[in-house]
Formats: sequence, structure tokens, C-alpha cells
Amino acid sequence: MPRLWIPSLAVALAAAAALTVLVAVPPASADTGQRTDRAGDAPGIIDITRVTVRNDRSRVVITSHVPGLKTRGGFAWGYSTSPNGGLLVFADKIAGRLVVEATYCGEITCHDVTCRGLRVRWMTAKHRLSAIIPQRCYPAPLPSPGVFTATSASKDDYDYAGVLRVPRG
Repeated sequence: MPRLWIPSLAVALAAAAALTVLVAVPPASADTGQRTDRAGDAPGIIDITRVTVRNDRSRVVITSHVPGLKTRGGFAWGYSTSPNGGLLVFADKIAGRLVVEATYCGEITCHDVTCRGLRVRWMTAKHRLSAIIPQRCYPAPLPSPGVFTATSASKDDYDYAGVLRVPRG
């Protein structure tokens, strides 16, 4: 009986070691993430139902999926080490014109951020908005993993799609 037990134990340990290696190795898409938000918790034109993030070495792309997206509303995306502060990108449609602003909030103060390449794409027909943020725009040591948030607002309501942590690929 001991002979059967030792090979069985060896096989079990080898299987456990292989499983540990498979679980410990991050997937190739470790630089992307997605979070679903409940539909119907805000007016349709600002109701974020999904947020996707691609965080690579050169830029971050945060996309808010808004099935009822129109040509008005306000949207904001956060990129930080925690859900509070960090780099905040704001997009509003004012008189049909897209206005994009960025602010960085540290522990005590906030200041405007101007960075070439930082932009927002408002794609009404595709029902989504994307903030494209070059990593060089982040005015502090880069967060790892990045903590991302997405929010939206209208005159009377808002939607907070939650927090998503995504390592940089």
C-alpha cells in the first residue's frame, strides 16, 4: 500500500504545483479590464452600463459604454492610486462643441493639467466615449496598478460606474 500512496502523492503534488503556476501567471491581457454597471440607474443619456480600460506602457484608454448616449451630458474619468484624487479628465458638450479638461488632485491641492495627446472621443452612433490619456500626462509617479473610475452627470442626476483596478501592461 505505501507504494501506491507515494506515486499518488507525487502525482497530486505535481498537479498542485502545475495549477499554482497556471494561477500565478497573469493572463496576456493583464493590461485590460472591464466592469459592468447596472443599467437603468441613471437617465439614459448618461447611464454608463460598462467601463473598459486598456492600460499599456504608452497610454491609458478608458471607455464608458452609454446605450442612450446623445450629444449632451457630462462625463469624467479618474486615473489614480486610489478611488480619490489623481488625474481627472472631464468631457462636456457645450453648444454642440466638445470641451475636454484635465485636473490633477494630490493630497492637498488640485491643479489643471495640459498635455498634448490627451483627448476624448464622443461616439454617439457607437454609444460610447473614450478618454485617451498618454502615460506622460500623469504628473506623479505612475500608479501600479492603476485605479480607474467613470462617472457622468446631467442637470438632475448622475451615474457612478464604480472602481476598476488594472495593471499596466
